[in-house]
Amino acid sequence: MKNLFSPNIGNKGRLVRGLGGRALLVGAGFGVLRSAAREMLLNITARSARGAVTLPTLSFIALVTKARKQKADSQKKTSPAATA
Repeated sequence: MKNLFSPNIGNKGRLVRGLGGRALLVGAGFGVLRSAAREMLLNITARSARGAVTLPTLSFIALVTKARKQKADSQKKTSPAATA
């Protein structure tokens, strides 16, 4: 298994390696924010006359990875080196 974290050098903390690690961090961040909003919506609407409203759960890691690949592909198509 590939190690996602680099060694702790110079007491600067642990850095995440590569694009996979960045996608993991961004996806987890979006997941935390969405789950907090989902819980807040559930708490606010729990006692309403029409019942509680819930949002479906999502995984943002796949969405972030797909968006990064699409961005890289579009940059390859528009770069001058690709047309030369």
